Amino acid sequence: MKVLLINPYPHEIVLTRKWRAFESCAMPLGLLYIASGLRDAACDVSILDCYASRLYGDELTEKISAYGPDLIGISSTTPSFGVAATIARQVKDSIGDIPVVAGGFHPTVLPEDVLKLYCFDFVIRGEGEEVMIDLARHLRGEVPLDGIAGLSFRKNGIITHMPGRKPVHDLDRLAFPAYDLIDKDLYYDPPHWEMACPSFDILGSRGCVFDCSFCSHKFMSNGRRRRSAGNIVAEIRFLTDNYHARQINFVDPIFPLNEREGIELCDELIKNGLHKKITWLCETNVMSVTGRLLKKMREAGCRKIIFGIESGDQGILYSIGKRYSRKDITRAVRMAKEAGIETIGLFIIGFPGETKESIKETICFSRSIGLDYAKFNRLVPFPGTRIYKELQAGQGHLLAGEWADYIPYPFIKNKNGPYTSDRVSESEMNSMQKEAYLGFYFRPYFLLRLFCKKGWLKSLKRLFRSLVLIRSPRN
Repeated sequence: MKVLLINPYPHEIVLTRKWRAFESCAMPLGLLYIASGLRDAACDVSILDCYASRLYGDELTEKISAYGPDLIGISSTTPSFGVAATIARQVKDSIGDIPVVAGGFHPTVLPEDVLKLYCFDFVIRGEGEEVMIDLARHLRGEVPLDGIAGLSFRKNGIITHMPGRKPVHDLDRLAFPAYDLIDKDLYYDPPHWEMACPSFDILGSRGCVFDCSFCSHKFMSNGRRRRSAGNIVAEIRFLTDNYHARQINFVDPIFPLNEREGIELCDELIKNGLHKKITWLCETNVMSVTGRLLKKMREAGCRKIIFGIESGDQGILYSIGKRYSRKDITRAVRMAKEAGIETIGLFIIGFPGETKESIKETICFSRSIGLDYAKFNRLVPFPGTRIYKELQAGQGHLLAGEWADYIPYPFIKNKNGPYTSDRVSESEMNSMQKEAYLGFYFRPYFLLRLFCKKGWLKSLKRLFRSLVLIRSPRN
């Protein structure tokens, strides 16, 4: 059986082309895991990454037709769902009645809505490795459709949702992602991640123990499961030996979760000598780090750490489910810097209840705590999250009507964002987001520090192109 997995554009094509300097192009890790599982189940698998390869329209249709798949899987987030549906319609209208399955965050949360579209035949809810294998086996006549947990489908016009499937508990038994199915040279990190090339994303765990009101990770998997340190290090060694990897990005929502978990990994990296071959970064909670852990991470090759700070307003932090204080944030950033690790802060503006004053407080806070880099997103209340449900119940008229609008940078489209605050106007929100970026990155302190870095000219050019686009009143 021939299975084609498709990664669509993350949003509108023109937007993506224009903002390439501002964005990143990440490897489709979820599809690479699914591909490995399908190959182990004796399927012939191929991947088309529309975003990385700049494939769309007739050229994409021709590629799909030339491969001649028996099953097509399309991954989708909320902002990319419209693009995914367009691809599925092209398949049905131009190529033939090939079974099409949708997976990812958006189809997991809204399977009924997805299956109301004629172009999708199946929806995988949650993690896809085992469900996709069972679906392929069904199409080969080996298992009944109504025996596949985690699958939703439309049959004779009737939509059926099978019971949910428990996520894979032992992550060590999953095969490594099928990196050989993609062109590694097409992918690149965001400017604030860049340290060395080639760079690869890996997962050390799945799920999250926290319950932030704006996060949709819990819909893909309940609870948190982690890989053993030995299994993670085996994958890193595989990447260095076969692809000459020099940078590793842990893309887990939280990793490491605590001191014990982090030191266990660091010891394994050092024992295998990988701390001399790679640099790495990770994202974690400000309450998950200690001075001892950060020093060990630095010794093991960690050079950057991402903290999901979100807000500089204490009331907003508590309202979105964060159980730390501004002092805790400042302490974590200080300890990381003392350990010799650069810090990246993630912020969100536009939470329900925010005012211009509280947003300004967040912007000022981001510049005052010694961060090396910062990212400022507009709130995106993704379907299924607690914030989305609260807004839909009380202020549904403030939510965007099109999924394509659910992006964190609405100013680049010159239209309203995914959520319109009743306290701050749309134009004010966009202006404040621009002000946050420009004020942080055009400080003499930041520019002077950038000049002292290796490869500073390349980084400066890319950053400058991004900031010029942000500053432009019409893009």
